[in-house]
Amino acid sequence: MSKFIDKLSEDEIIEAMTELYDCLNVCKNRKEIHLVFRDLLTIKEKLNIHRRIIVAFMLKKGFSFGGIAQRLGVGAQKITNVSRAMERHGEGFEIIFNQLENIKIKRKKQKLRNQKPTKGFIRGKYKGAFLLLDLLDEIDIELRAKNEIKNEFDVKNK
Repeated sequence: MSKFIDKLSEDEIIEAMTELYDCLNVCKNRKEIHLVFRDLLTIKEKLNIHRRIIVAFMLKKGFSFGGIAQRLGVGAQKITNVSRAMERHGEGFEIIFNQLENIKIKRKKQKLRNQKPTKGFIRGKYKGAFLLLDLLDEIDIELRAKNEIKNEFDVKNK
């Protein structure tokens, strides 16, 4: 740690963290988050954060330390640090995992919907005629989107 950080009292550290969280909390959307991170962090720092998230995800999925190290090229110390963080707290990682999965499913569903042929004329004239089919299509899209996301991760990590 730097000398500056070593000289901070516990109250000063808490105040600094509160200000940092407040700064991040003002971001309203992805673009604003991008701009803030672009200005605050180097590419290397952002990639290190991303790698920690991937390590946590792989640990959650049951990958061994050796498997993670081999696939990602990270050291045992980084994996151990992430593992300890997950054991001590882990709520932040769970928020990320849940929200990312929801976002990926939403994107996949939209992509699958865009590929579906429309029944234009008949759908316009007989509005309720396709209600059951539309419901079944939505269920199919939901299941296919979740399955594609699961398969993407499996393929990337083999």
